[in-house]
Amino acid sequence: MSNATEKPFGIRGTLFPKGTFKDVSNDILHNDMLISIHDEIIEVGFNIEEDRTRAEKIARDYIASWSFRNNTKAISDFCQSWKPDVNGNKVIELNLHEDLGVSDHHIVTTTVTIKGLSYVIKPLGDSYSFENDADILNKKNGDETLSLVLQYYHNEVMGADRPKVGVYRIIEKLMHEVGGEEPLSKMVGESKKYVNEIKQSTQEHRHSLGLANGAKAIISQEECINRTRKLIQAYIDSLI
Repeated sequence: MSNATEKPFGIRGTLFPKGTFKDVSNDILHNDMLISIHDEIIEVGFNIEEDRTRAEKIARDYIASWSFRNNTKAISDFCQSWKPDVNGNKVIELNLHEDLGVSDHHIVTTTVTIKGLSYVIKPLGDSYSFENDADILNKKNGDETLSLVLQYYHNEVMGADRPKVGVYRIIEKLMHEVGGEEPLSKMVGESKKYVNEIKQSTQEHRHSLGLANGAKAIISQEECINRTRKLIQAYIDSLI
């Protein structure tokens, strides 16, 4: 099975929380990049040095998607990278610390069988497998709205001091994508009120930051987050 380290260039980091990923083993082909997760280490291998920024984004997307699915914030310190020297030998470099963003679970060891530029996912049985995220992130050829809302949720809602601000950004982005409060609410079988109450309640929080006027919380912060999770999942499910 191909591994990320077989690529000439790559980034590598430890996954946290420590101990959470000790039994997770995945090798995933994502377009022309290889993503490997073994022994609590995540690696992304790529073909040309100019693709490093894209590799970092893909890594962030996988970590954010995993965090959303498991409702547990994962991060990685991508503190190492590799590239070939003039003689073609692999050179490992240490980088400045950068975080890219659990309970017991069953052991999972899965692989992806590569056929040309596609992949065939073998049966899964564990939510901790990053194979689930490959399925999500490859929907609609890598939907940018999905990437953004997962990043907002990971960085601005999970463990954030002011999660309502992140919720507001997610709702605004999803509304813009699907056409407003009513179409977004219908995605979870609810009336327009469902999303409107989230907006009003999160605007109240923005008011305390000087960002909104005359807004009042109607539902709790916890309910705002729970509804937002349902809406994100409904958006994921709507993608072909």
